[in-house]
Amino acid sequence: MKTILFDMDGTLTKPRKVISRQMCNMLIQLSHKAKVAIVTGSGIDYIEEQCSNLWNGLSHVNMNNFTLMPCNGTQLYHIENGEFSEVSTVSMKEEISESTYQLLVRTILRLQSIAADDLELLGQLQLSGNFISYRGSLLNWCPIGRSATDADRSRFIAYDTHTQIRVHLVSLLNAHLSSSPFPVKCLDLALGGSTSIDIYPTGWDKTYALNHVNASECIFVGDRCKGHGNDRQIYERIKEVGLGAYQVTDPAMTIKIIKENILPNLGE
Repeated sequence: MKTILFDMDGTLTKPRKVISRQMCNMLIQLSHKAKVAIVTGSGIDYIEEQCSNLWNGLSHVNMNNFTLMPCNGTQLYHIENGEFSEVSTVSMKEEISESTYQLLVRTILRLQSIAADDLELLGQLQLSGNFISYRGSLLNWCPIGRSATDADRSRFIAYDTHTQIRVHLVSLLNAHLSSSPFPVKCLDLALGGSTSIDIYPTGWDKTYALNHVNASECIFVGDRCKGHGNDRQIYERIKEVGLGAYQVTDPAMTIKIIKENILPNLGE
């Protein structure tokens, strides 16, 4: 059976927002014709928060064909009777060592002060909190803070689009880690969503999700498929060996692709 892999923020949902009823209806249709998986850099708590409409109160979704892959697929969950069941997970700290993890966190905290100084120049943009989020198999760094208001998130996104501050911070972090007394050459960095940076052991990008499926039978849909985007590696991999890969700009475009390109080719 074919597998349709979806990114979440910017693809199935607007960033940090609840999935729409129209998108739920599309995924319900897909779940009766193919396997469906959400592959995101976010943790399981964010998937539960944003996508719970799929399994709460919607009895027509085929949960036997539905899989959740938080943290780039390094964690795997099924849903049974509305409850999440963890199938597998890996540990970033075990992979890179506790000392390397501590070095990484201390370096990010130093760079966060640089980011704070840059963002202060905006005047009206307020930093919130929750700048670093450890998700077990992935570390998320959000310079504006994951507790930011929607208004400040929007201002940060506009600022980042204009100045590429996250790309700059990625370059700074790579430079600091490679020149430290204990060089860190086992980490990859990617832009996560619209406001953050995902950091994980080398090889633990979204292609890790392909350990759970047959890549040659997969279709991928995501919005961050170029440059430093965290969908780029899996997008390029599925485009090379799979059944198709689509880059979208928002959930409305995802719905259009499901209707016009995916559902018609799945058969009865």
